Amino acid sequence: YCSEEKASLCADVAQNELRILDRINYETGYSVYIGIPFCPTVCNYCSFSSISLEGLKDGAALMRDYLRALEKECAAAAGLFRDKRLSSIYVGGGTPTALDEECLAWLMRIIRDNFDVDGVYEFTVEAGRPDSINEKKLAILKSAGVTRISINPQTMKPETLLLMGRKH
Repeated sequence: YCSEEKASLCADVAQNELRILDRINYETGYSVYIGIPFCPTVCNYCSFSSISLEGLKDGAALMRDYLRALEKECAAAAGLFRDKRLSSIYVGGGTPTALDEECLAWLMRIIRDNFDVDGVYEFTVEAGRPDSINEKKLAILKSAGVTRISINPQTMKPETLLLMGRKH
């Protein structure tokens, strides 16, 4: 009940996924998701646990408190999986690039200090909010070994982005 074109696309995707699964040793490996619960603004549709930095009294202090706790959690997780091979890291949101440059660099150090980043198949960071990214932050991500950024625009229609509460 689908077109030959869509069936062919599905087969291509499945073959690509099998190649990836063969490379990452998914049966004995693990992946890490690190959630950063800060955003420049919280979109109207959002269901993630996140907080808007807009109008927050002391967002910088809250970010630092969060990173101190995250540092402990990453150390504990790394210890639990020391006999396994890390396949991928995904840093998502909220909006990880809502962290200021100092905190973003600290986050990257936490990750590199606790996980074998150089051996991962993919190291992704969400960086989809133009109001939260700059050249210095991109340099921090690159120097930390990030191999992919997710720009997750939600839509390319400016009027829809405004209705959702996303500043572009």
